[in-house]
Amino acid sequence: MQKHFFILSVITCMLVIFNVKAQNTPIDDFLKKYPSREGVTTVSLSQQILQSYFDEDKNRKAPESYSSITVSKNENAFEKFTNFNKMVVSSKYEKILEVNKENSDIVCYYVKKMNKGAKETIVSRQQKDMFSAIYIKGDIEIDDLDWYLTTIKRKTKLKILLFIQF
Repeated sequence: MQKHFFILSVITCMLVIFNVKAQNTPIDDFLKKYPSREGVTTVSLSQQILQSYFDEDKNRKAPESYSSITVSKNENAFEKFTNFNKMVVSSKYEKILEVNKENSDIVCYYVKKMNKGAKETIVSRQQKDMFSAIYIKGDIEIDDLDWYLTTIKRKTKLKILLFIQF
């Protein structure tokens, strides 16, 4: 009986590990679909780095993870933007806001609720020959999203400058 329990436990653990590893962000899926890195910039930040960014502000909780992609100077940027948004919608994200400016600048906001109140938020943006997307996971209110993204951008630039100077 113990042997069967042990085997069942090992199989369950393996399934959990494979299930966790199989959960990619839409940005990961996009990079698999378009593996060319020409004109592509990606940034991924771990929870440990994010925690250090938000230690100063005790009123706001650090996100669990953050990643972004920018595809610049690409004649197929709009096609990639459209394909990315289709991938997001097919992954059960709900579009909560879309902003269309007259100069073909489009910004879309998507949210997917997870367990225990955590959310995954995606912001995708299309500008002329550039497409960018940001993925952020954590219990973040949409009203605070701009503050979070501005803080991450500012702190990331600061860390990169410190690293280059070192």
